[in-house]
Amino acid sequence: MNALNFSDNSDIRAIDRHTRIQTFKDFLNKDNKISIPREEFYKLAQEKVKVTREEAETLLEQFNNSADVLILPDNEALKELVILKPHLITNRLLQHLNVDVVEQEIEMRRDSLLQLEKDLIPLRRVKEECDRKAAKSVNRILWGGLGYLCTQSFILAKMTWIDYGWDVVEPITYFVTFTTAMGGYIYFSLQKRDYTYESATEVILHKRRLKFYKQANFDFEKYQELAKQYNYTVSQIEANIKLVHGMVPLKCEELLHDIKEQALKEYQERKVSPSSVLH
Repeated sequence: MNALNFSDNSDIRAIDRHTRIQTFKDFLNKDNKISIPREEFYKLAQEKVKVTREEAETLLEQFNNSADVLILPDNEALKELVILKPHLITNRLLQHLNVDVVEQEIEMRRDSLLQLEKDLIPLRRVKEECDRKAAKSVNRILWGGLGYLCTQSFILAKMTWIDYGWDVVEPITYFVTFTTAMGGYIYFSLQKRDYTYESATEVILHKRRLKFYKQANFDFEKYQELAKQYNYTVSQIEANIKLVHGMVPLKCEELLHDIKEQALKEYQERKVSPSSVLH
């Protein structure tokens, strides 16, 4: 690769000036202040970039034209200020201009969220009941497994010390252990996951849930779709509130609480049972 050649010192001075200007821009961007007086900008430019007062004024115009800063010479209240974070001012201005539109959108999404909550209440109750039954069923299976192991240990102990002796029982224990290992491998082949108590419990719980969902005619796919729409609508409301207020205040939580209370009240007034909704 050919080395860079500079014809004279003017090239070096131009590069040095460009470097100082870029460093000055970075310094202004890192400043926590949103705006500074013009005179302070000129002093900083003279100090950081090593320019004259006239050159500092020209530099300010260049920064303004490139949108690095914002100056408002026609505004009596702001003409002596240099706004270092013009994007913040622009965002706030857009927020105020669009606040009515955003509020209308929040209200529309609120109505949509209310309807989704009404649809989810009966489904959610059926799901919770099915999940409760599934958890209870799995708990019985786990205790049954413990009972099986205790019974197996008792039988092997009885065969060892009372009925036959260790010479006879030892091959049996080998096959019991081998069968257990083979069962774990079969489990891995079917589920594509290691056999552990936690993973086995999750698989059994999932199958039990599906069984009870089917018995209750519970449309799990419909529930998932409604829940997905609900979460998406909530995220949109939060985004709109953040756009208006600059943050997500307690107002969002209060809004969601009011929606749930209203939906529950209307659900109870209609006296709709979960089974009638699902059929």
